Amino acid sequence: TYGCQMNVSDSEIVASVLRDAGYEMVDVPDDADAILVNTCAIRDGAEKKIWHRLAQLRAIKLKHTRELKKQLKRDRQDVSGVFTGLTDGAGDDSNTNTKTVRESFNTKTNTKIKITTPVVGVLGCMGERLKEKLLQHDGLCDLVAGPDAYRDLPRLINAARGLGTGDTSSYSTDHESRSSDESESATGTNTSSGNAVINVQLSIDETYADISPVRKNAPSVSPSAFVSIMRGCDNMCAFCIVPFTRGRERSRPFASIIDEVKQLSEEGYKEITLLGQNVNSYADRSGSSGPSITTKGGVTTNGGFHPELQGSPDTERVTTTAQRADPFVKYYAPGFRSVYKPGRSRDDALRFGELLNEVSEVDPELRIRFTSPHPKDFPDDVLEIVRGKNNVGKMLHMPAQSGSSSVLDRMKRGYTREAYLSLVDSVRAKIPDVAISSDFITGFCGETDEEHSDTLSLMKHVQYEHAFMFHYSARTKTYASRHFTDDVAEGVKKKRLAEIIALQRSEALQVNLRNEVGATRLVLIEGFSKKSNHELSGRTCANKKVVIHAAVAKAMYEPNDGSNSNLLIPLRIGDYVAVTITNANASTLFAQPLGRTTVTEFYARG
Repeated sequence: TYGCQMNVSDSEIVASVLRDAGYEMVDVPDDADAILVNTCAIRDGAEKKIWHRLAQLRAIKLKHTRELKKQLKRDRQDVSGVFTGLTDGAGDDSNTNTKTVRESFNTKTNTKIKITTPVVGVLGCMGERLKEKLLQHDGLCDLVAGPDAYRDLPRLINAARGLGTGDTSSYSTDHESRSSDESESATGTNTSSGNAVINVQLSIDETYADISPVRKNAPSVSPSAFVSIMRGCDNMCAFCIVPFTRGRERSRPFASIIDEVKQLSEEGYKEITLLGQNVNSYADRSGSSGPSITTKGGVTTNGGFHPELQGSPDTERVTTTAQRADPFVKYYAPGFRSVYKPGRSRDDALRFGELLNEVSEVDPELRIRFTSPHPKDFPDDVLEIVRGKNNVGKMLHMPAQSGSSSVLDRMKRGYTREAYLSLVDSVRAKIPDVAISSDFITGFCGETDEEHSDTLSLMKHVQYEHAFMFHYSARTKTYASRHFTDDVAEGVKKKRLAEIIALQRSEALQVNLRNEVGATRLVLIEGFSKKSNHELSGRTCANKKVVIHAAVAKAMYEPNDGSNSNLLIPLRIGDYVAVTITNANASTLFAQPLGRTTVTEFYARG
């Protein structure tokens, strides 16, 4: 699996679909009947890694083909009664796109022996972006499936193996050309060649809500799990391929998400991350009424749009004439806009603030995070829930992308530098202990030295604790690739990227030394540290990595406990432990354990 957390979650969906079809996971590619590569297409660098991996997998297929050739030669010389039906290119090293299932027949035991070469499939965003082009590279790939075609994988694999279990049509849909009232079904065209098969049809309603993911790790191995709540993106930022590879936004039914979270809690997971390409634009209009939600002010609701939940939970939002004239003010942070009117999907819908509130109520000991959000979708109700719920993570990811209003305009981000900074100020005022992370793209089309300096000054002002930083990589179909020139020299891009990385690390170090060293933090243990089995690793509520210089702690955390109790117990994966931060660098905190605790006890004892 390559790319984002959503891809990790999708791989768990794929594992579930294939398990139900009778497949089992194996540990090494040599033992597999099908090798599926879940891909990322967000940048050129990500795709280069995948091309390299496909070349490695082609070598495995060639090895299997050579073994089949040797088996054929041995069988022809054998008089034991075993006849192998290996024909049609089985011994041709240059042709790996032939039937992948062949049979030997043992005349003595009257049994068939299957000999296979693995099907190699490309799933996800790179498959959706390149479509049939992936199949034109001889032997690299037998199967292509887009992010909305995972239910079809058993049929596609069988077809690629030559088992003849259905049509191998390609459902190739151009997201750009689809109208809002178009149904899920698209016109298909037959493009199969040999055993190469493809399904890249994008859906307007597929969320896989009824599929129970096969988790990669049990809670005793990793205490964290992903829960996908929505798919797709409607923002259409100028640089971004996601709307074309993931399709339009659609949200899972509210009740199905709550049920999955409850199940994860019962299984022993201690942290979940709500996932979506634009996670905080969640809006469920599936028709289910949803559970009743009560705010701090005692207002009880039961689904739909609720003015009482907008703004402070204690204060009903007043809609003025000016607000009614602005289609964005009802849903977005002040000063933010989008290329679409949000009311079309959010009126009378259960929205992200309501979902976050209800998820946090499932289990007070279950830590809740969410990613990846858009800064426009941080209205006051979401900020109030983050502040008021001890088990909701206090790291907010607020992708800025640039600090220049002119670049943001070219990027079609829907806000200015000033609006973004105003939101940051609002976030810090409402959530004093918040940590903020971001995304940045440097060297976007036409970016000047002055515009780059605006990004540096924004980073100095906000002081991000973490950031994902890249130089611009043009993606076909995007607005930028069609209307702008990628005119910033590669050397300049790399120089500017190095500058923002160095600045972010410098600012993060200052923040950690100022705010973290000497503080008491609640850490969820995730495992041993990378460097020592005598040290543990975990994360704070603000999602900061912590290395704990011990694998044991007091059985119970007691603030201001000056005793030198020798009663220590081993700490385990999934334990919450109170720690004192003793040192820090830009990306990691270092700590001594104070005692095992719970979320409820830690915050109650202050």
